[in-house]
Amino acid sequence: DKTSHRVSWKLIPVWENNKLLYKIMNTEHTMYLKLDVNVDGYGDRQAWGSNNSNEKRHLWKLTPVVLETGNVLLIENHEYGQSLKLDAHVDRYGDRLLWGNNGNVDGNPGYFGWVINAWP
Repeated sequence: DKTSHRVSWKLIPVWENNKLLYKIMNTEHTMYLKLDVNVDGYGDRQAWGSNNSNEKRHLWKLTPVVLETGNVLLIENHEYGQSLKLDAHVDRYGDRLLWGNNGNVDGNPGYFGWVINAWP
């Protein structure tokens, strides 16, 4: 699904302490992306949609990375310093959970990188 509002996100710029950060809002549900305060056994944090956006865990840093195959963005949570990744497992619909990774992602932008396209 690359055409429904289910997969449409709005990046809302926020200037904080001389840094450009973003709130990431799903346009279908008008919910803001955040990471959980709790961690799993690996130290990863599950990502959630939230009705409000008033905490630091709702803020994200976008870092562009140039690859031979194109450009990607590393999306790092401002509060926890964890970058987004998809779960290794798929559900019966082929969907994956979204997580904040507990560890360095710099050496693998092909796995942790995200491609953002303009909405049609």
